[in-house]
Amino acid sequence: MVLLKILLTSLIIWCFVDFSEIKAQNKSLFSPVIHVNNSVITKFELDQRIKFVAALKFPGNPYQLAQTQLIEERLKQTEAQKLNIIASDFEIKDALKRFASRANLSVEDFITELKKLEIYSDTFRSYVETEVVWQKLVNKKFDAQSSTSILQSQRA
Repeated sequence: MVLLKILLTSLIIWCFVDFSEIKAQNKSLFSPVIHVNNSVITKFELDQRIKFVAALKFPGNPYQLAQTQLIEERLKQTEAQKLNIIASDFEIKDALKRFASRANLSVEDFITELKKLEIYSDTFRSYVETEVVWQKLVNKKFDAQSSTSILQSQRA
């Protein structure tokens, strides 16, 4: 009987410790929450994006919007990598400046405001950088088609 109690107690303690470790792993800021092809989106990235879209008052559910945006960003980044398209530092800084100017702020002031909301500047930069890269990709893929259309319309 004593042996049975010891075994049951040991089993309960083992289960408690084992499940606590699993919960701790799932609560890690850098644990993957979404898998997109060969990359992951971490809890940290998702939390940051939720705060970012909420701060910018994007319409819709911030959680769902953040998920959708991050998944789309990973897909856009994958396509850009396939075509060796990157954004230069100048292009990124220019895009950051244009984005911040919509709020009548400098980039530094915009980042300061984001920090007050516990949003890291890398969250802002990543969002803008992906948009720059995607625009370059779209231009590269469809520029030839659009210039042909312009020539055709000039002839008509």
